[in-house]
Amino acid sequence: MAAADRHLLFGLLALQTGIINQGQLVAAFQAWTLDKTRSLADHLETRGDLPSAKRAILEGLAGIHLETHGGDVEKSLAAVPSNRSARARLA
Repeated sequence: MAAADRHLLFGLLALQTGIINQGQLVAAFQAWTLDKTRSLADHLETRGDLPSAKRAILEGLAGIHLETHGGDVEKSLAAVPSNRSARARLA
């Protein structure tokens, strides 16, 4: 579950910062559920929704966000203000 939560955190931060939109996040998450050998970020980048430079920034942001919350992915996710419909569609 922790790995899935990390992917969700990455995706929600990308959505929250406006780097991707909800449709892109949902499509990438669907692709990730079919092929979990690659990360959500890989799927976003392959789809052309996430340029590599922005991916690097988001990965750093996700790391800082996790660190701020003591490395606890659940606490980190709870602290991300996001659109409830996006979380519901991903669930």
